[in-house]
Amino acid sequence: MESRFSGDDVVLCLSEKIDDKSLETLMKLGLIDRFPKEFATWERCRGEVTQRFKEIRTERQNEMHIMLERNLEDIKVKLREVVVIEVLKAFPWVLSVHHPISELTI
Repeated sequence: MESRFSGDDVVLCLSEKIDDKSLETLMKLGLIDRFPKEFATWERCRGEVTQRFKEIRTERQNEMHIMLERNLEDIKVKLREVVVIEVLKAFPWVLSVHHPISELTI
């Protein structure tokens, strides 16, 4: 990432892989004093991106919650069926000894 700052034609080159915490530390400890206008712009943009991310995440969580609520009963039935099948695979003698197939309810 390359950023051009207004002061003294300085070019700042940062790794694309720099993590957010390191970048924040760099900005607050080193660049805020030398480039206050650019720092303010960076902070504003960062705040906007963070806020938008939170909105998108909340929206997706709400959509997922609604979908799960709609499908909960179907999920319970399918899960119950899978559990019964797996138990019968593990213990096939239970079905033949204790219950005729016609009595088995899923």
